[in-house]
Amino acid sequence: MGWVPSVAQSMFRATTLLVVLYAAIYVSVGIYGELHDHQASVAATHAHAIQAQRDLLRGQTEGALAIIEGARASTHDQLLAQMEGAADDALEAARAEYSETSEPGAAARVEEAIRQRLEGIDGCRVIMARGKVDEEAGEGARVVVTRTFEPLDLVFGLSMDERDIGERCRAAALDAIREIRFGEGGYVFAGTYQGHSLSGPGQGENMWDATDATGLKVVQELIRTARQGGGFLTYYIPREARNAPTERKISYVLPVEDWGWYVGAGALVPDIEAQADAQAAALWDRLWAKIRWAVGLMLAVLTLTALVAWTMSRRVGSNLIEFRTFFERAREGAPEIPTSKMRHSELRQLAEWANDMSAARFRAERALRDAEREKAVILDSISEAVTYYDEERAIRWANRAAELRHGVSPGELIGRRCATLDDEDRLCEDCHIDAALVSAEPVTAERRSSDGSEWEARAYPVFDDGDEPVGVVEVAHDRTQQVQASRDRARLEEQLRRAQHLESLGVLAGGIAHDFNNILAAITGYSELSLMESPPDSSIRSKLEAVLEASSRAKGLVEQILTFSRRREGQVAPCRIEPIAKETLKFLGSSMPATIELQPSIDPRCPAVMADPTLIHQVIMNLCTNAIHAMRESGGVLSVAIDSVDLTEAQARQMGADGRGRFVRITVSDTGTGMDEATQARVFDPFFTTKAPGEGTGLGLSTVHGIVRSYRGGIRLASAPAEGTRFEVLLPGVEADAPALGEPPTPAALGERGLERVLVVEDEAVLRDAACQMLRALGYEAEGAGSMDAGLEILRERADEFTGLLTDQTMPGGTGLEMIEAVRQRWPHIPVVLCTGYSSKVNSQTYREYGIDAFLAKPFNLAELGAAMDEALGTRAKTV
Repeated sequence: MGWVPSVAQSMFRATTLLVVLYAAIYVSVGIYGELHDHQASVAATHAHAIQAQRDLLRGQTEGALAIIEGARASTHDQLLAQMEGAADDALEAARAEYSETSEPGAAARVEEAIRQRLEGIDGCRVIMARGKVDEEAGEGARVVVTRTFEPLDLVFGLSMDERDIGERCRAAALDAIREIRFGEGGYVFAGTYQGHSLSGPGQGENMWDATDATGLKVVQELIRTARQGGGFLTYYIPREARNAPTERKISYVLPVEDWGWYVGAGALVPDIEAQADAQAAALWDRLWAKIRWAVGLMLAVLTLTALVAWTMSRRVGSNLIEFRTFFERAREGAPEIPTSKMRHSELRQLAEWANDMSAARFRAERALRDAEREKAVILDSISEAVTYYDEERAIRWANRAAELRHGVSPGELIGRRCATLDDEDRLCEDCHIDAALVSAEPVTAERRSSDGSEWEARAYPVFDDGDEPVGVVEVAHDRTQQVQASRDRARLEEQLRRAQHLESLGVLAGGIAHDFNNILAAITGYSELSLMESPPDSSIRSKLEAVLEASSRAKGLVEQILTFSRRREGQVAPCRIEPIAKETLKFLGSSMPATIELQPSIDPRCPAVMADPTLIHQVIMNLCTNAIHAMRESGGVLSVAIDSVDLTEAQARQMGADGRGRFVRITVSDTGTGMDEATQARVFDPFFTTKAPGEGTGLGLSTVHGIVRSYRGGIRLASAPAEGTRFEVLLPGVEADAPALGEPPTPAALGERGLERVLVVEDEAVLRDAACQMLRALGYEAEGAGSMDAGLEILRERADEFTGLLTDQTMPGGTGLEMIEAVRQRWPHIPVVLCTGYSSKVNSQTYREYGIDAFLAKPFNLAELGAAMDEALGTRAKTV
C-alpha cells in the first residue's frame, strides 16, 4: 500500500502550487486596479470639493438675498401695523374720554388723550385737524394713517416718510445678515455701490480703493460683478491680519438694486484643498486596508491548503480502516461505509457494493418490522377487540381494545389461554374459540363481560398451507350501547303506546261528560225538589237522600273523568306540596288500620310547583289509598317522601317528565302485595282495577296520570309480587312564593229573593223544567225556552219583564256564548248565567272574559244555583 502516501504528496504539491499561483495573480491584479481607481478618485475628490464649495457660496448668498427681502417686507408691515394699532387706540381713548363728560373743555381733553396715544411711535409725526387733513408736501413719499372722531369732526393720525421706513428695513436686513454663519467661520458680507462696507471685515469703512496682492481693486470688481447680475470672483487677500500672507479666495456676489447694495459669501481656496486632501488621505487608508486584507487572505488560503492536503493524506489511509470496521460490524447489524470519505474510485466502488448488500438486508428487516407495527397500529385503532389464539387456545397477539375489554395492562394477555380469562379450570361449555378450531368454520357467540357490557364475538379459523386450522382470530364488537338503545326504544315505544291509549280513552271520556252531566243535573234537581216537597216524616226522604248521595258520587266520578281526559283545568298557581301532603296524611292517619305504619319524610326546602292544590291533594290521596288497600290484610309500612332533585333533560325524560332543572319528587311506597308485569302494563288504564266489585272505579291511577302529565310532570312505577310497590311522581319546580292554603269556599246560604223573573234557555226539556222549578223554589219566577231563537224571540217581545238569563252552552241552532252576545248587544242590563256540563272554551276561570256575570257547572244543586244567581244579580247591580 506504499502508493497511498505518494498520491497524497502529489496532491499536496499540485494543490499548493496552484493556490500560490492563483493568489499571486489575484493580489497583483487587485493592487493594480485599486491604484488606478485611487488616482481617479483623488482627482474627482478635488473637483467635487471645489464644486461643492461653489454651490455652498451660491446658496448662502441667495439665502441672504431672500433674508433681505423678508426683512424689508416684515419691517414695513410691522411699522404699518404699529401705526394702525396706535390710531385705533387713540380713537378708543377719544370715545372713552368724550363719553364720560360733556362739559366745556371736553374737546381739549379728547385731543390730549389722542396725542398721548400717538406720540409713542418713534419717527412718526402726529396729524390732527378739524374737517380735513392737508397732506403736507415734502421730499419723498409719506405713509399716512388717519382716523375720524365724528362727534368733534376731528381727523387725526400718524405720518412717516418712506425714507425713514426704508432705513428701518435696511437696518433689520443688516442685523439678519450679520447673524449668518456656515462651515468653519463662513459668513455673508454686504456693502454699498459706493464702496462702504456694511458687514464683514472692514465694516463701516469705505473699501472702494482696497486692492489684493495682485493689485486688483477687489470691492470695485465685486460691485461690477454684482451690477452685471451676480457671479464668482477670485482674488488674493490675507486670511486674518492685513499684514499676513495672502491666500486665494473665491466669492459669489448678487445685487440689491433698489438699495444700491451688493451681498456675497466667500471661501479661501486653501481651506477647500485641505478638505480634498483629507478625503484623498482617507482613500489611501482604504486602499492600504484592502491590500493588507488581500495579502492576509492569500496567507490564510496557503495555510488552509497545506492543512487540507495533510488531512487528505491521512484520510486515504483511514479509508481502509473504514472497510475493516464495516466487516466487523456487519456480523451484528447493518452498517454503512461513508462513500463520501472514499477519495479514490476503486475504494468508492468497493464501498458502494458493500453498502448495497448491507442496505438490502436492512430493508428486508425494516419492512418486516414496519409490517408488524402497521398491523398493530391498524388493529389498535379500531373499536373491535381483536385477539389471535393458537392451537392450544393460548393468546399470541391482542389489540388495545381486547386489553381494555378484559381490563388488563398492555402485554398481559399474551400467553394466557382463553379459559383463564373467566375460568381457571376449564373452557366454556359453548366456547366459540374451540368450536371454530374443531369445525374449521367461523362461529358467532354472544358474551357478557364482568362489568355488564354486552359483546358479539366472531371466531375465524386460520389455516396453514395444508388447509389445517392452526389458530383462531376473534373479533368482538361491543353491543352495550346498541342493546341499551334497543331497550330504551322499546320502553319509549311502550310509553308512547300507553300515552296514545290513554289519550284515546280521554277523548272518549270527555265526549260523554256533557251528556252525563245533563242526566245528573236532572236527577239532582228533581231529587232536591222532591225532597223539599216531602213531609219530614215521610219514608221517601231517605230514598231521595240516597239518590242525591249517589248523584254526588256520580258527579265526582265525572270530575275524575274530565280530569283524566285533561278537559277540566283547575286553578293553576304556585303552590307548595308540603302543607298539602301533611293535611292529606293527617286525614289518612285517622282512618288507616292500626296494622299499617305511616312513615312520612317531608323536606320543607322544596320549591313550589305550578298546580291546583285540589288536584295535588287528589294525587297524594289516590296513591296512598291504593297503597293502604294493598296492605289491608297483612299490614305493613306506608312511606310518603317529599323532596327535590336536580335532573338533566335526559334524566327527566326517562321518568316521562318534560324539561330539565329542579323537580319536586313525591314518593309513595308500600310493603304490600305488589304487582306483576301484566298488572303494571295496565295500571294507568282507566276503569282497570284489581279491587273487588264495589271497592273502586278504576279511575284513581288514571286520574293521577292525567293530572301529572297535564303539569308536564312524570310518574314511574316499580313493583314486584310480594315485594311491595313504589310510585315516584316528578313535578317541575318554580322559583315563586306560594300563597297559604285557605279553607275551601262554602256555598251561599239559601235566602229569600225578590220577584225577579229569570229566562231559562235549555234544549233538554227535562233539564229546562227542573231548572225552572228549582228557581221557583229559590223564590224566583222562571220561564223556559227550548233554543236560542226561541229565547231571543221571548226577549224581543217581553225583555222588560226579565231580570236575569240562565242559558246552556251547547244547544241546537246556536251556543250559549252566541246567545249571550246577542243579549249584550240589545239588552245589556240583563244579568246572564252560563250553565254547561263541559266546554273546552269557557270554564270557571275564564267566563268573565266573555262578559258573563256567573258560571254554573252541571250537575248543580239548589245552593249552587242560588249562589250563581246571587252572583250574577249582584255583579250587575254593582256595574249598573
